[in-house]
Amino acid sequence: RYIKIGTLVQCTARLNLTTLGTITGTTSISGLPFTSATLTNEIAGGCLIYHNTWTTSIIYLVGLVSSNTASAILRIKTAASANLETGVVQADLANTSELVLYIVYRASA
Repeated sequence: RYIKIGTLVQCTARLNLTTLGTITGTTSISGLPFTSATLTNEIAGGCLIYHNTWTTSIIYLVGLVSSNTASAILRIKTAASANLETGVVQADLANTSELVLYIVYRASA
């Protein structure tokens, strides 16, 4: 679901895995409703509303929308991570992982 007012896009995504499969690298959500604007020194993002059945204990999760894309890279903060955030990888997820995410970004048009 999404709402677009001018170039401001607000969307929610609910993801329910039934089979994990193979994930290479950092996990992202593709297919956002609009391509993001080309911006300098700015990044848009979202926050986790709900999560369940992950193999990693999550403190928080964010979805980062980079300039000129229609996808959000998923990053998490865990109790074990020394860095502020690390990319979500296959080891963080289970066959039945689920999440609800809220993302706000500026569209290119």
